[in-house]
Amino acid sequence: MLYQISCGTYTLNSYKASKKMFLSALPIQEKVESYSPFVMNNQTEIMEAMRYYHMGKMGVLIERDLP
Repeated sequence: MLYQISCGTYTLNSYKASKKMFLSALPIQEKVESYSPFVMNNQTEIMEAMRYYHMGKMGVLIERDLP
């Protein structure tokens, strides 16, 4: 997938059939830290989120539930 940002306009091009989800939000004006897919306010929260993930407490995504 290729994307281009230009003057507030986003263009997405895909080389094969695919489903896309595009998310956008205003800046939260807070310090953030990230590790892989986890984004939190600090390392302690990231470690907690990773623990929850490995324990299966973040739910699951089943293909039949997708649009």
